[in-house]
Formats: sequence, C-alpha cells, structure tokens
Amino acid sequence: MGSLSKVAKSSPIRAPFVHTLRARVLLIVAVAIVPMAVWAILAAAFNQRDAIARAERELLATARVLAARHESIVNETRALLRALGHAGPVASGDARACSKLLRETVEQAPMLENMVVTAPNGQVWCSGLPLPAYPINLADRAWFEQAIKTGTFAVGDYQVARISGNVVVVHAYPYVGPSGIVDWVVSGALDLNWAHQQAALAGLQPDTQVLLLDSRGVILVDYPRGDRVG
Repeated sequence: MGSLSKVAKSSPIRAPFVHTLRARVLLIVAVAIVPMAVWAILAAAFNQRDAIARAERELLATARVLAARHESIVNETRALLRALGHAGPVASGDARACSKLLRETVEQAPMLENMVVTAPNGQVWCSGLPLPAYPINLADRAWFEQAIKTGTFAVGDYQVARISGNVVVVHAYPYVGPSGIVDWVVSGALDLNWAHQQAALAGLQPDTQVLLLDSRGVILVDYPRGDRVG
C-alpha cells in the first residue's frame, strides 16, 4: 500500500508538467513561425510594389521615347515643307512639275500619305496623288485657316483626306512672299496607319496600350487595338 500510495501521489504531478512543457514548445514554435509569415507577407508586398514601380518606370521611358519620336517627325515634316515651299516647281506655279516633285517626295517619305500645294483661297493646284476631276478646296480646314492667319507652321487634327479618303493629320507650312502675304501653302498629310505601325515596332512590353490624341481629344493612334481611332 505504501508503494501504491507513492505512485498515486506522483502521477498527478507528472501530467501537468508534460502538458505545460508541450504548450511552451508550441508557443516557442508559434513565436518563431509568426514573424516568418509576417515577413513573407511583407516581402511579397514589397516585391509587388517594386514590380509596379519598375513597370511605371518602363512605361514612362517608353512614353518619352514615343513622344521624342513624334516630335522628331513633326520637325522633319516642317523642314521638308519649308524646303518644298521654296522649290522651283512650286515657286514657278508649274502644276505638272510641282505634282511630279511632290509625288517623288512622298515616295521617299513613308510617314506622309500625300502632299499638296494650295493657293491662298484654298484651291489645291498641285498634288502628289492624282487630283479628281472636280476642284478640291481646303479653305475650311482649321490647319489652313491657321497657316493663313499666322503665316507660320500649323498642325491640324484628325480628318478624312478629301483626295484619298484616308484618315490623316495635316502639317502645313505657308510661304510668305516679299509683300508679307501668304502666296501658297505646302501641306503634308501624316498617314495614321503608318503611325500605328511605328507603335508596333517600338518594342513595347506585352499588354502595353498606346493612345495618341489630337488637340480635341480625338484618338489618332490606338495600339494595339486600332478600333477606337476617330
């Protein structure tokens, strides 16, 4: 009975000790795991933030490249129109020789859909593309009005070309004579299909969308979709 008594007294002491030890071990493991889980969550959040920041930097760099390219095209077109405005076939008023010059120029400038020379009253008398049998007058075009009014380089908005029927943006350069009056306006129509192709060749990241708008907010280039132009 004495030994049984000792066993009976010792058993109630051992069990709580074991449970307490197990609880402590579990608590220590939990304390060790929770910070790791929190760190994993924070690391994922930081990685996502870094990925977003990296994508934003890449998009900004791409936008700057495209903007610089667009500005370069505008400057090149302005220089070309200015040079043509002083060319002999244009200055002489020889419609056949002028049209031949513009046709050859358009063939060497893929960004241009056509080029025309317009009298101060808006009448087109020279064109790289064949003119229709009926007269073409551009006096109502905003870019023409601006070029005549200011005597300086002008850029239009989205429009459908009256000669070709294609969607274009016109750049115009007026030739101001010795009297200070505009004698003629040389204009080039930027081909928006060509502009869309340039976006496709820009090496953009997958899922990147490019929109080019005119001064009225009309979409000129919609890459890669292409169905929201105009």
